[in-house]
Amino acid sequence: MTTSNGRWTWAAVLIIPVLGLGAVVLDPAGWVFWRAGTYSDVWISHAPILSFIRQSLVTWHQIPLWNPLILSGMPLAADPLSGLWYLPHVVTWIGSSGMGFNLLFWGHLAFAAAGMIALLRSEGASGPASLLGGLIFAVTPKIVGHVALGHLTFVEAVCWTPWVLLAIRGGVDHALESRGRWWRFALAGAGFGVSFLIDPRWCVPLGFVCAAYLGTCLAHSPQRRATAMRLAVGVPLMLGVAFGLAAPLALPLVELLHRSTRAALTAVEAAQTSLPPERLIGTLLLQPGGWPETQTYLGATVLVVLAAGSAVTLRRSRFWWVVLLISLVLALGAATPVYAWLVRTVPGMGLVRVPARFFIVTALAAAMLAGHGYDRLVQARENPASTRRARLAALLIGSLALVLGFLSPALARASATSGVSPLAWAPAAGGILALATTAWVFLNSASSGWQRSGLLLIALVGLDLGWANLFTVEVRPAEAASLSVSCAAVGQGALFGEHRAFSPSYSLAQPAAAECGLELADGINPLQLTAYRDYMASVTGFDVGGYSVTLPPFEDGDPQDDWGPSIDAAGIGLLNVDQIVSAYPLEGAELTPVGETGGNWIYRNEAARPRVWVVPDGTSTDAWQPVKAIDWSPNRIQVRASGPGQLVLSEVVYPGWHARVDGQLASIEPYAGLLRSVALPAGEHELVFTFVPGLAFLGLALAAVAAITLFVLWVRR
Repeated sequence: MTTSNGRWTWAAVLIIPVLGLGAVVLDPAGWVFWRAGTYSDVWISHAPILSFIRQSLVTWHQIPLWNPLILSGMPLAADPLSGLWYLPHVVTWIGSSGMGFNLLFWGHLAFAAAGMIALLRSEGASGPASLLGGLIFAVTPKIVGHVALGHLTFVEAVCWTPWVLLAIRGGVDHALESRGRWWRFALAGAGFGVSFLIDPRWCVPLGFVCAAYLGTCLAHSPQRRATAMRLAVGVPLMLGVAFGLAAPLALPLVELLHRSTRAALTAVEAAQTSLPPERLIGTLLLQPGGWPETQTYLGATVLVVLAAGSAVTLRRSRFWWVVLLISLVLALGAATPVYAWLVRTVPGMGLVRVPARFFIVTALAAAMLAGHGYDRLVQARENPASTRRARLAALLIGSLALVLGFLSPALARASATSGVSPLAWAPAAGGILALATTAWVFLNSASSGWQRSGLLLIALVGLDLGWANLFTVEVRPAEAASLSVSCAAVGQGALFGEHRAFSPSYSLAQPAAAECGLELADGINPLQLTAYRDYMASVTGFDVGGYSVTLPPFEDGDPQDDWGPSIDAAGIGLLNVDQIVSAYPLEGAELTPVGETGGNWIYRNEAARPRVWVVPDGTSTDAWQPVKAIDWSPNRIQVRASGPGQLVLSEVVYPGWHARVDGQLASIEPYAGLLRSVALPAGEHELVFTFVPGLAFLGLALAAVAAITLFVLWVRR
């Protein structure tokens, strides 16, 4: 690649994300949403957490290891959605509203495109072919769909994939060199470790494709036996660096998983979000408005190039075809016996829970096949037999896409009773572009202008994918994104450690509650402490029959529907819940209505306890005395109280919390099976609760060792 072409290629990398995030250009400070969706994870989960991390650094000068925002508190250092240790997240502090998050999405899609270009180049692809593959992967509708759902950390982790594969190829290709070989293996491990650190949910699909790619690189090595001997050292080094960099999240996450509702996932629940087999037609036929988790559109134009290039020679594309087919089977999840067998056989496989996400690996393989397919077509120009096969394959796929594209609205019109939606005609555009791509294959196979016409092919593919993504992503302003009640209605300006609120109808959305300074007893998170879930079920009346990412669970999917909560005012009052906001009226002897706003009822819980109280010795648990002197911060809570008695702190018991009474280590005992309590001797005392999660600090130490190893190998490379 010449210097001039290289500059144009990398400039194109920065432009490619517009095909997936075009709406962001019009409103860079808005929040990304799925067009048909009500919620976005980037707004619900990621924004409040990252804002709290910033607040903690500024206000308390602490890296917060504990998250008080939802579920009455949970370990932030173990939360895979926190992104605590991923430094690029400081970008979210730029600008207002969603601007920083949009920059992260844009930058990571460009990062993915650059990685694919470099990976294809390492496999010998030409400049146009590499750019084509980078475009296809970076803005494939499946990944853009996860952007629309607000899956920030998941998208970031996915975008590291081509770079990890590139480092693996570099390690194998240079394994016999005297210098630099160990650096490349360590770099591959670093990429995998960082990907896990960002979002461990991607580690299983990434591990699958990395292991397969390592095997094929070794199989194609000219000195296989000697290279295998080097791998005997290189692979453990790679795994060691990966584990070391992942350890700050991995170790505390294992501790949390054992105590979470996720650990009790059944095989059926683990495969619940599988790709329905009928969605496979969507690989060729755009189905606008579909749920992004089951999005399968690869691009009709992409499949034309992929099929035509593979028709020239399948032998040189076998590996990526195998990856494509295996990942497609895994994405089908419960529809085949394969995934169920893997859940039973592979430890941790069931924790992934969304088999449909394996389709991202399918999209990766399709991008590689299409990129190499372009070069196969160029090379086959002088071979009449290969040209005929390519034309036939292109004509078959292009014609099928065109027929399906126009048949779809016709069938919709035949079955409709009140007219056809304009969206029904959207697939026709993909069919037309597929036909244009087929014409491109026919015309260019008869000329010598392949390299010059590569830009036209890239434009056709870009139009196809960009058109598909228009039906997925929209940007909403901050005021439109919030479905929550206003801060003025629930009391703005509360301080952490003062009180909590609860909503059985999610009327206090997590970002709005955080902005109001409210800690929530409810919340949305895929990892919930089982003990806390069970306690909340007993005091609010919901069923604990299955796994849910929300608390309370909303079985019909709409939190605004009345699920018949039965509020135990005293029980929920132990959690310092003094305010309840509901989209429907509640009944309870100690629930006092105090107002109504935006269709929501606001209640004061007369049975609420303060954040800290003391039960004097020799009295019943109902004879408690409030403690007002409290100094709260995420990792340290200081209290002054008088004994003798049992001091109760309305914070969840969890390993890593330690208590000292007047400087002396004291034992923390569970209260009501959930809260922290410490025995107080007579007199006034100072109690300090500190959160020092040993596994998190051990993980940081291992990460430091891995980082030092990387630095030493880089210096000696």
